[in-house]
Amino acid sequence: MKIISQNINIFNPRVYEAVTKRDGKFIIDLARQMLNNGASGLEINLGGWRTSDSAMPWLVRQIRKVSDCPLFLSPIPASLKEAVEADSIGNLFINCVTADPSRLESMLNAAYCLNTSIVVLLIKKGLCPSSLDEVLLLAEEVLEKAEKADIPLSKVILDPVLRPRLSVDPSGYMVNRPDVTFFAESVALIGMLREQKIKTAAGLSNLTVGMAAPVRSHYETSAAGIFASAGLDYCIMDCSNRQRLDEIALEQEGAKGPWFASSVGEVFVCNQSQ
Repeated sequence: MKIISQNINIFNPRVYEAVTKRDGKFIIDLARQMLNNGASGLEINLGGWRTSDSAMPWLVRQIRKVSDCPLFLSPIPASLKEAVEADSIGNLFINCVTADPSRLESMLNAAYCLNTSIVVLLIKKGLCPSSLDEVLLLAEEVLEKAEKADIPLSKVILDPVLRPRLSVDPSGYMVNRPDVTFFAESVALIGMLREQKIKTAAGLSNLTVGMAAPVRSHYETSAAGIFASAGLDYCIMDCSNRQRLDEIALEQEGAKGPWFASSVGEVFVCNQSQ
């Protein structure tokens, strides 16, 4: 499982300032730090920011001065072509594309024309799958569309979307906790939909914001080990904590297959006792 840093994020005020002022040194130093901490790749998250179509190509050029690592790009149509042209490596992914038919078709076409990989979130308007059957049906729909668009399945990555579920904390209060079990089961089953393994991705930090630091660290470390055992290929997360990434690396080394759902329950027991 490859760890992808989510730290080049336009919603971080310091990153926003660096992009608007074209402070290449800050971006290069940040990229180096995340990679030195243990990240295998970097996400460039510009959200829906359209202040300048040149922002993403500029960021790609800065990062390519120091690394040929995988780059996960925001799906901003006006920037993608220039971003690909700014890249001399070709290790690019169009990230966070929903499965809405019109949006998916457009981005699949972009991935084909630009020869990039594509990460598709398994949600679409009117459907956020709540059962494994729904997840797998939507995954099949996306894979069929990708095949019709002549995109190799090796370049299609599916994200079942880590989501919350209600649980009871030690004080007896109902709280939302990331549903590790459902996500890991989805990852394991999606991987087996074709003869060749279908790749999967997760945004691990999305649902841990607001947790106390020790609980968040413990959860992310344990969950990453479970996801690796389930066959996850890319885990997108905050990589500013080197110790946490070292712990995740150890979890991966100790992870043993095949993956069993019972092991996930242990993670939740541990989390809720913090």
